[in-house]
Amino acid sequence: MTYMATLLDNQYIFSFVSGVIGILLALGGQKILKKRGLFTYFTQHNKLGSSIHNNPIYGSVQVTWNNNPVNHLYLSTIELINKSSKDYESVTVCVFTDDTTLLAEETEIEGSIHFLGYTDKYSTQISVPEGGKPTEYQLSLYRGRREYLIPTMNRGQIVRFHYLNAASSEAAPSIWLDMLHPGVTLKFRVAPYTIYGVPQFDAARAGVVIGSMVVGLVIAYIDSLWLAAIITFLFGLFAQILGAYMIKVYHKIKEWISD
Repeated sequence: MTYMATLLDNQYIFSFVSGVIGILLALGGQKILKKRGLFTYFTQHNKLGSSIHNNPIYGSVQVTWNNNPVNHLYLSTIELINKSSKDYESVTVCVFTDDTTLLAEETEIEGSIHFLGYTDKYSTQISVPEGGKPTEYQLSLYRGRREYLIPTMNRGQIVRFHYLNAASSEAAPSIWLDMLHPGVTLKFRVAPYTIYGVPQFDAARAGVVIGSMVVGLVIAYIDSLWLAAIITFLFGLFAQILGAYMIKVYHKIKEWISD
């Protein structure tokens, strides 16, 4: 016990041991992070129109696609995010549905001018000879499933899929992602509520940071209890909005520096 107490009392030995433990913990944590691959996605559906035939006197509304009536037309967006600390190559993503018809599409890789291409297998499956027509199987496959190859999915990267689709019922369409890639887990999450385009959680977190600064300034420079209460109350009302603007300003500055 005396020997251990001597070692603990020696600040140089204690600092050295603490540093070694810190390094080991950091290396262990980094190793765990490198092994963990997590992709998340959410979907948003915006209804564009419906065919209504219930008023023979005053007329009806007709939504068509290639001259075929569409009862419920939606524009759906799927956002896929690499939430891990690793970059991945040649990621295959499958988009599928069982209650809607996929029509036109558009893909985008945030921060890039490139769009996604189909996998070789899928391209072969839907390939139609020049002058020919797609088979029933090809039509069914194209209307209910798409397969893409993402050349590079960097950490924090966002890929978006936009689909014009015809829902088969009054309910919003269900469009899902599937992905099989070594070391990667795909999870669905509910679309976040946004404030001026910024996720609410991020805006609230930034608001807390600003709020801590405001409280510090109020304590340091304002003696009037009533004035301090009014300032903190007003800031509490608009904290998330200010947080959202702070994040937007941060991203603008970051883009300006990168350019």
